[in-house]
Amino acid sequence: MTYPHSQNDPYQQGAPQNPQDPLDFQVPTPYPDPYGYQQPYPPQQQQYAQPEQPYGYPAYQGYYQQPPLGPPKTNGLALAAMITSIVSLVIMVCSPILSLSGIVGAILGHVARKQIRERGERGAGQALAGIICGYIAFAIGLLMIGVLILAATGTFDDLHWR
Repeated sequence: MTYPHSQNDPYQQGAPQNPQDPLDFQVPTPYPDPYGYQQPYPPQQQQYAQPEQPYGYPAYQGYYQQPPLGPPKTNGLALAAMITSIVSLVIMVCSPILSLSGIVGAILGHVARKQIRERGERGAGQALAGIICGYIAFAIGLLMIGVLILAATGTFDDLHWR
């Protein structure tokens, strides 16, 4: 594609002004033209087209989550049940009233066992230990409180030990 050029076109230095006369040249300047001659841009193809995938790789389909590896996690309530029950057994020495907190450990153990069955988690042994220790601490705490009440009312004074 050709464009009509004027006589003073700075992009046409050194080109013949009259195409019919091959000896009609402008004197070239010693410095190259800073803008240079640009070819017109090639015709643009369809923009915003989906690019092709190189080498036959499939397009990105989204995030794929890999299934978790390793053993299933341990139920947190089972651990809490065991710790609560064992602490209530140890505290029983200091205060029989605090040993009644063993029932909390037993209840947590029952809830944990239900969750373990539903979710397939680990910790069934911890939950069972929490249940057993919790009931033992609760029963011993009740017995100790009963003995303290009887001692405080003077029931043991009437008994004659021989």
